[in-house]
Amino acid sequence: MSRLRTRTVTISVKQNITELIEQYGKYAWILHDKDTDENGVLKDPHYHIYLEFPNARGLNSIADELGIAPNMVQIVRDKKGLLAYLTHRNSPEKWQYDDSEIHANFEIKRTEEPLTMIIVHKLLTECMTFEEFLSELTHRGLAGNPIVNYSNCVAIWKKAQTHEEEEQKRNCQKLDYSAW
Repeated sequence: MSRLRTRTVTISVKQNITELIEQYGKYAWILHDKDTDENGVLKDPHYHIYLEFPNARGLNSIADELGIAPNMVQIVRDKKGLLAYLTHRNSPEKWQYDDSEIHANFEIKRTEEPLTMIIVHKLLTECMTFEEFLSELTHRGLAGNPIVNYSNCVAIWKKAQTHEEEEQKRNCQKLDYSAW
């Protein structure tokens, strides 16, 4: 029996339990009825549900109360990523559900655009300081563990600075000083 306790869970089920979840804290859910498999065959309709409780709860007790298998209840490790997954915003190869299809009892903050390497590269060329770079990444919906993300941002920034310095050295070596 699992003793894991958490305040936020995600549930993926085929049965409609949306009326049951309204008794809990914050919730968001969507019906995925347009998903296809790798062969283009329509998948069975299913619900993706996000629940946030005021106090930590056991996964098994949540499953028991909702009448679902315990393996259908998972701890949320990346809230922003999960909420983006409800519409497949971060998975362009999947059906893109409209934001209006999400049913929630709280406002879901939506990022303007998914964070891609193209955006990171653009920010690296536009931002003059690390603080500005970090602020822009955060503003655009950087999600997950803040310590891991911060260290990743530091590594990306340092790598970009090193690459820029190497590029400047190469360009200086290419200059023809004989005409001076």
